[in-house]
Amino acid sequence: MLGLGALATPPGQALLEASAESGRQARRDLELALQFAESSVRSPSMRARAKKKVSSYNRAVKVGMAALKGSKFMGKKGTFSNAKKAFATVNKTVSALRKGKKVRRTGATGTVARATSKLPGISSIKVRK
Repeated sequence: MLGLGALATPPGQALLEASAESGRQARRDLELALQFAESSVRSPSMRARAKKKVSSYNRAVKVGMAALKGSKFMGKKGTFSNAKKAFATVNKTVSALRKGKKVRRTGATGTVARATSKLPGISSIKVRK
């Protein structure tokens, strides 16, 4: 630490001037950086992307998973005993329905089929009777 007497000497005064100049330069650099950041954010290349539309298949899988989770199949109501198996069942069922195939009316497959049959985009939903 420099005492007050040391700063009053000519070398001390030079040190004070140098530190003041350094502070001015740092503030100028900061302002330039902020201006550059602002201008780059507004550039057309950095525009926000539009959200991708959710496909009808993905929507059907989401609805099917929710229906299966709320049913008594694949575990207690509200939980899956085996989530991988539940997802596989929903995927296979939705795929079959989109291809126009018939699926079982009862069980987990029937639950998924009934839930997804209300959605648009699933071509010809057929539930075996």
